[in-house]
Amino acid sequence: MLDAKLIDLYSDVLYTRSLAIKSLDKVIDNIKNIVEIIESTTHLIRFLNARIYRIETKLSIMLKLCDKVKVENISRNFLKVLIQNNRINYIRNIYEKLVEMRLSSQGITSGVLTTSKVVTISEIDKFKEIVEKKLDKKFALKHIIDPSIIGGIILQFGSNLYDASVAGASKNLIRKIDEA
Repeated sequence: MLDAKLIDLYSDVLYTRSLAIKSLDKVIDNIKNIVEIIESTTHLIRFLNARIYRIETKLSIMLKLCDKVKVENISRNFLKVLIQNNRINYIRNIYEKLVEMRLSSQGITSGVLTTSKVVTISEIDKFKEIVEKKLDKKFALKHIIDPSIIGGIILQFGSNLYDASVAGASKNLIRKIDEA
């Protein structure tokens, strides 16, 4: 729970400052690029998260990386704060929260569609269209494949969860049997 609060706090501060200087889109792009670079390099992930290396060394590497991909000053300073506070491991979550906040400000609800297998983009778009019409909201859906749900779908947005999966139905049946 503390992690979620920290992610929200860091995201809120970066979002507010980025809006104030009219650089939100650039900052989101910067953070996305850094996340992609960090996650594509196993050694870099380990290095940045390891507490045995000095913060100054981590900062030096991150600043060189920022120079290479031409990161805005606000993004650069934010990354420095994350490294100095040993919070760089939150960077992906912060990025996802920033995107969610931007979509929300545009009146678009972000959600996660979970299926047990790969579905086509047109199937996702059709599902999104049905949900938008039913709930009278604009949606941006992130698709996740999770074979453990066996079949069906799970839709999550905000604090809402619609579970129409085989695994979810099975759990509900077990719960009802236990309650009987």
